[in-house]
Amino acid sequence: MLLCDFFSCFSKKVWGSKWNERSYFRTRKVKLDHECLSMAVLVQEVINADYAFVIHTTNPSSGDALEIYVEIFEYPSKPIGLFIRQSIIFRCDSNGEDLEGYARAGLYDRCSVLFMQKGKVFYDF
Repeated sequence: MLLCDFFSCFSKKVWGSKWNERSYFRTRKVKLDHECLSMAVLVQEVINADYAFVIHTTNPSSGDALEIYVEIFEYPSKPIGLFIRQSIIFRCDSNGEDLEGYARAGLYDRCSVLFMQKGKVFYDF
């Protein structure tokens, strides 16, 4: 299978998760109109970095929405992005991800990963 076929397959898998049973029940649970959701697929290369970071647009300690809070971790101190081999991640980005009182993880299929090594492509759903 060609690399462009993998990109197409993985993008469709993430995009298609908008219409699966899990997303239907989760959007219904938070009373979110399925038709009002816009969605994109973020394709991002994961690199072997010295540092990882998370930026919160609301300070999680104080709850102040006017404060940006940044956490920096010396790599690989946390399992966030802990991929040793070169990889590409596919995940959902939508206007339904920052719901009040609801963690975004799980609304849609989160990611698929391609591992590339010596010209060969391995994939993990």
